[in-house]
Amino acid sequence: MENLKETTLYKKNKNNSIEEWNIQVSGNTIKTTWGKIDGLMQCKIEVISSGKNLGRANATTPEEQALFQAESVIKKKKDKGYSETISGAEESKLEMKPILVHDYTLRKNSEKIIFPCYVQPKLDGVRSQIFLEGDDVISKSRGNKVFPRNEGLFLELKNFMKENNLSVIDGEFYYHGEFLEDIISCVKKPQGNRLEDLIEFHIFDLPLNRGFDTYSSLHPKGRIKTVDTTLADNRQQAKELMDAYISQGYEGLILRNSSTYEADYPTGGIRTYNIQKWKEFMDEEFEIIDIVSDKVGHGIYVCQSSAGAFNVTPKSSHLEKSNLLINKDKYIGKMLTVRFQELTALGIPKFGRGIAIRDYE
Repeated sequence: MENLKETTLYKKNKNNSIEEWNIQVSGNTIKTTWGKIDGLMQCKIEVISSGKNLGRANATTPEEQALFQAESVIKKKKDKGYSETISGAEESKLEMKPILVHDYTLRKNSEKIIFPCYVQPKLDGVRSQIFLEGDDVISKSRGNKVFPRNEGLFLELKNFMKENNLSVIDGEFYYHGEFLEDIISCVKKPQGNRLEDLIEFHIFDLPLNRGFDTYSSLHPKGRIKTVDTTLADNRQQAKELMDAYISQGYEGLILRNSSTYEADYPTGGIRTYNIQKWKEFMDEEFEIIDIVSDKVGHGIYVCQSSAGAFNVTPKSSHLEKSNLLINKDKYIGKMLTVRFQELTALGIPKFGRGIAIRDYE
């Protein structure tokens, strides 16, 4: 690893001003400054007092940990569109990120859904926006990372978007019945993956082409799909549809106020009350602190919550569960999405299943 000392990055703001961001590492101290060029700069200093993973093969000293943290932040800034030069920042386009949704099971949220409303099955895939740029398509994650190319699927996406005069589509890479971990694996490294020629793209939004008539008039073909959309007259009808979707292997329901197909599509990854998810379980991210063996030699995650450590069974194949133990150092320290029914009286997730490590976003 290079001995990182100082890096400066730039980004264009919505008002066309240029933001400067600088990070410096000196020993175990990280100094970050940021602000508009020729404006008042803010400063933050962080001292790393200890390394991580002490006693393990991947243990770090405070100085090494400071470098790791700085490099991680730099990568995230670049993923968000920061450039190494002012000219690069001036030429960059303002990013458009997918709309995020609220949880319908919370009363303060559910009151904002107005029936009749549109409902769709909730997919458990990899969220992405597809952009048609010239004679090619680019796939970006929820966090604005560019996904590797799946040549066959990307060719279908390009042709579909040209035929339908679409410059941006929002949806998920998905293949019904497959584990989310396997879908993630294919999206991150499609070439040679067993799902390379199977994985599909399911469209559920047209950011720059509003109107349900536009969406419903699409004619998907091949591996390009739209999501079944039904008008529910009331909450009970929506609940019945959700139960039917769950029985078919989907993870729940998406509810959309009918106005969402007419409104301007907001940018910047904001969360809207007009589109909400309804699931009968909870998802939350926890840090993996260890991987241990079960009775048959399969790997089990040990995660840390504010209430203490707890075990999580991976939702994956037997082979992948065995590989967890072999490659445990690769996973320790990462954030795991855990799906569970409820919290125990002690605040520990009950019947937790490890769904995915979303380090691709």
